[in-house]
Amino acid sequence: MVSDEITGMALAGARVAAGFDQRTLAAKAGYSPAQVSRYEQGRVHIRPRTLHRLLVEIGITAEEFDGLCRLCERAKRRRNGELLFRDAGEGKVAEPSDPAQRAAELLAQALQAMVQKVTLS
Repeated sequence: MVSDEITGMALAGARVAAGFDQRTLAAKAGYSPAQVSRYEQGRVHIRPRTLHRLLVEIGITAEEFDGLCRLCERAKRRRNGELLFRDAGEGKVAEPSDPAQRAAELLAQALQAMVQKVTLS
């Protein structure tokens, strides 16, 4: 079972990769930005139905999200997330402990690896 922290980290990364800020995703899915923030921070458990609604709005499948959760779990074991990034939707620098930052790093690494595989093929 995936922890709420890992689920939140993956959700935040998927949101950022899709180009949404928290307000936009919250409005599209019918939640408050504060609730989306709590989910991403792993402070509250996301019910399956709620997670499904958020993933549909982001535009990824449950299988893709499961893969992202596995990446986040591996990264959590290996890294402490010291790099910063700019959240495209909000224009602010994330703190090193920000789950969106850690997940966005993972997404960027995974996408780079996929592009390299396709390029080498």
